[in-house]
Amino acid sequence: MGHERSKTVAVVGGRVTRALLAAAAVGAGRTEGAHISAAWTGATGVWSSAAKWSPGTVYPDNGNGNTFDVTLEGGDNVALDVSPTIQALRLDGGVLTTTGRLLTLKDRFHWTSGILQGGGTVNAEGGFEVSQFGDKWTTGAQVIRNFGPGVWAGDVSNEPLAIFINRPTGQVELRAGLYNEGIFSNEGTLAMTNGGSFRMRAAEFRNNGTVRVDAGTLALEGAGSHGGTFGGTGRVEISANQTFRAGSRVEVGEVVVRGSASTTTVDGFYGAERTEVQAGHLAINGPQGYGPAARARASSTFARLTFNTDARGTGSANLAVQALAGGAVSFATRQHLRELSVSGGSSTATITPGGVPGSKLVATRSLVVDEGGRVNVNEHAVVVDHDGGASTLGAVRNHVVSAYAGGTWEGPGVGSWAAALSGGRAAVGYAEASDVLGIGGAQTARWLRETVDATSVLIRYTLAGDADLDGAVGFDDLVRLAQNYDQLVPAGVAGWWSRGDFTYDGKVDFADLVRLAQNYGDALPPLPDMARGASGDFARDVAVAFASVPEPSGAVAALLALAGVGARRRRSQAPGHLRRVAETAAARRTVGAPSGRGSGRSSESCSGGRRFGSRSRVGSWRTAPGSGTASDL
Repeated sequence: MGHERSKTVAVVGGRVTRALLAAAAVGAGRTEGAHISAAWTGATGVWSSAAKWSPGTVYPDNGNGNTFDVTLEGGDNVALDVSPTIQALRLDGGVLTTTGRLLTLKDRFHWTSGILQGGGTVNAEGGFEVSQFGDKWTTGAQVIRNFGPGVWAGDVSNEPLAIFINRPTGQVELRAGLYNEGIFSNEGTLAMTNGGSFRMRAAEFRNNGTVRVDAGTLALEGAGSHGGTFGGTGRVEISANQTFRAGSRVEVGEVVVRGSASTTTVDGFYGAERTEVQAGHLAINGPQGYGPAARARASSTFARLTFNTDARGTGSANLAVQALAGGAVSFATRQHLRELSVSGGSSTATITPGGVPGSKLVATRSLVVDEGGRVNVNEHAVVVDHDGGASTLGAVRNHVVSAYAGGTWEGPGVGSWAAALSGGRAAVGYAEASDVLGIGGAQTARWLRETVDATSVLIRYTLAGDADLDGAVGFDDLVRLAQNYDQLVPAGVAGWWSRGDFTYDGKVDFADLVRLAQNYGDALPPLPDMARGASGDFARDVAVAFASVPEPSGAVAALLALAGVGARRRRSQAPGHLRRVAETAAARRTVGAPSGRGSGRSSESCSGGRRFGSRSRVGSWRTAPGSGTASDL
């Protein structure tokens, strides 16, 4: 009898009409234990003033023997002086002050307009609904907690200490709207399915539950810290500092970072299918995993994208990384990519300095550098393991020569700032794996701890003169130079670093021999599980290397004489430039270069060899007899 809930109040004659309707409901037979629709009739007052409610027998509280739905409208001004429990609250206007009190709603909280203020709490145990239209405000340290299903379709403005908490049982659909300032804390589930936009404007968003953006855009415009999951196929926009803590997951369709002064740090799992940093900095520190068409890009001069973990994760190398229109991408650890593309006059992809040379290798199936883009390998390496077709070695050589820029290493292309600071001692070497690792067909080999096939193009920071890219300058390198000495690079031939063109000028001549002589017997520090050495007796090895060249030229013969193989008479006739090479080698021996035969790539056991940049010795290393390659370089 009389249990039908009145969700709205017809406004025919204002507040008097509401009072008459409520009184009629009581007169129609509602008694103690009835479900009552209560309306406030006094302009300003406290909740426990029964006379200001219609019907006015008791104030709304389920503990008073009835259950209550309460409606507040424009002009109402009610302050909680008790902590009542009611069925539902419809806030259509007015002011509800909750300071120091708890209002518990067993059913849903409908909010169309009006103000919640004070430091009290509203618990919506039956759910929560924010309408599309109407001005809605919270002030002070107001708390709203939702425990049930909900729909958010409008705007709510808050003061900074106000907080909305979606508890673990809460399931709220975010259709559209704005949460302005304050704190929005999600411990349950938030879902976007209708394609609208929901903005956390200047609000601190904390997601420790689940957010699913299956359509539309969730805009995080205030700082946030998250330990939960972001999933779905929609878009998340970030324009303020965000921290995704360890244990969090970001697996949405698209992430866009657009706050120019913002930093977003991901310590949890990251696997967005599309990532674009338009402005600000995105640092990915946690595990990663991507679908086969995933891409991540930095797309302006204000954009930075940093990878501190491998994008391959435990799966496949699916991610394409792009630096565009002045964007900057950096890799602080070994990386495996589907593509690395750098385009635009100030766009850069950088392998960060530090660590053992070669330890931060980037392996990619495609390398694209154009329109003035730059790849900076610093002290490290790149492997281009292209998917068949024509070799990319020619393009790589052009990129390296462009970056070399006459020795400044300031040009666009593939270069090394570490080489620029070496005073000419170091450079960027390049070669096809089949050429320097002795493999072909379907064979593979290990290079800098990476498995490569015969068509892989190897690029690394190394010593000038290291023709075979093993990190040491020794006899094998000298032989390669000797076999191509005094030759020009034929048209269409790209692999001339491995044949002795260490000055990138398209020919193998005295200048290249000087570069090799300056580093002969030196080696870069090896990776921890890789020891190697290099020969230090340049004069004797010159003789042996050039003796292997059929019908040596006059310059070669003079070089042999200068090395001590020819007679004193022939040595006195040696050209001045070859004599200077031997003098260089002799001068190096006087400052501690080790002596003795050896080879950076022979089948013999070699020891000695100075590390580049230090006087410390490099330990011995050995290759398999006849193989010509170390077991794991």
